Amino acid sequence: MSEDARYITYAGRRMLRVAGGEDPPADNPPAEAPADPPSDKTFTQGELDRIVGERVGRERQKYADYDDLKTKASEYDKLADSQKTDLDRVSGERDSLKTRVGELEPENLRLRVSHKKGLPHELVDRLQGKDEAEMEADADRLLGLFKPPADDYDGGARPPAGGPEPEPGLGRLAHAYSQTT
Repeated sequence: MSEDARYITYAGRRMLRVAGGEDPPADNPPAEAPADPPSDKTFTQGELDRIVGERVGRERQKYADYDDLKTKASEYDKLADSQKTDLDRVSGERDSLKTRVGELEPENLRLRVSHKKGLPHELVDRLQGKDEAEMEADADRLLGLFKPPADDYDGGARPPAGGPEPEPGLGRLAHAYSQTT
């Protein structure tokens, strides 16, 4: 195929022939271009300034409230940040209080059990157990280890109840010595 055979002329234009394509029908020519060609109009600087000014004015009208919207968006962001900050602060306080409650619950339970069982305050920290029943059983074991002295125990320095009271000072020492021999 020659170079010219690859092209066709259609509507006054030279076009590449497509493989397998058909030539355009000859009985239906394309519409002609308008008879009135565009004129080469020239504008003065004043007219050009006016046209550009009108176009810029129309564009500015489209975005006239842009500054207001930008200010409102900025205020909204600040408000959202302040609320988020308050929310974060309150959430942090809540978490720390939950942790503190978790630490105080076992201590509170130990104090209640020791008071209920009559355990001395010094032994409260020694109570062990996961729940109240286990701590009560542990308190009973601790109380069993520390039995109070028998009622007839006089400590070795005094005569048994109902006996004469020793004299103060050396008399008391003499009485104590006489009790040991």
